[in-house]
Amino acid sequence: MVRILLIEDDSTIAAGLAYSLEQEGWSVTCKGTLAQGRNALETGEYQLLLVDVGLPDGSGYDLCAAAKSRNIPVIFATARGDEGSVVLGLDMGADDYIVKPFLPQELLLRIHAVLRRCYKEAGEQIQLAACT
Repeated sequence: MVRILLIEDDSTIAAGLAYSLEQEGWSVTCKGTLAQGRNALETGEYQLLLVDVGLPDGSGYDLCAAAKSRNIPVIFATARGDEGSVVLGLDMGADDYIVKPFLPQELLLRIHAVLRRCYKEAGEQIQLAACT
């Protein structure tokens, strides 16, 4: 089962995203702060980090390096859609960057693509549910 760590400080958005991801058969752990995200990365085994840039105690960018050091793919899901923010996120190693508001189906397709690409390159097998 794919385990996703979702870092999103808006509880309404987090609940909606978690619901959509769980409907794909994925396990989702939701955290709302940078500190909680760091702790979860250290203690859990995740196949993907889905993170907002703007968090109450810092920047989601800070989690990118920690996730990448553990070979965990990263997708930024954020309202920061200016060119500088997108370039910074991708330049620091994010596997994708999606700007809010976005369609849930688009996010699911992007997650599928990142998981296929990252785990195929690593020679690992991971079971993905079919997109509906």
